[in-house]
Amino acid sequence: MKNCEQVLLTLVIPPALRHQIIDVLLQLEQQGFLSMPVAGHSSDHQHLSLTEQIAGRQQRLMLQTHGTAAQLQQLLAILAEQFADAGIHHWMSPLLQAGPLQPAHSTAQSDETS
Repeated sequence: MKNCEQVLLTLVIPPALRHQIIDVLLQLEQQGFLSMPVAGHSSDHQHLSLTEQIAGRQQRLMLQTHGTAAQLQQLLAILAEQFADAGIHHWMSPLLQAGPLQPAHSTAQSDETS
C-alpha cells in the first residue's frame, strides 16, 4: 500500500437508483467502486413508507469509491445535477493508504543476505 492524497466517497442511495447511478460511475470511468445493500436507520420518519416505519429501517444501497478530492467533487456535482432531491446521502473521508496489497520488503531480510 502507498500513502496517498485520496479520499473515500460513500454514497447511500435508494435501491431504485442503482442502475442509473452505476451507469454514471461507469460512464465517468470511475476506477472502481463497491456496492452493497445496507439498512438505513433514522429518527426522521417522514420519508419512510409505513412498512419501513414498522420495520424501523429503510433499504438502501451503499456505493464506495476513492480518488482525489477534486475528482470526487466533480462526481458529486454531476450526481447533484442529475439526481437532486432523490434521497442520496454522501460523505467523504481522507484515506491514509490505498492500493493493491504488496508483500512487505523487510530490512531484516536484506540484512541477512548481505
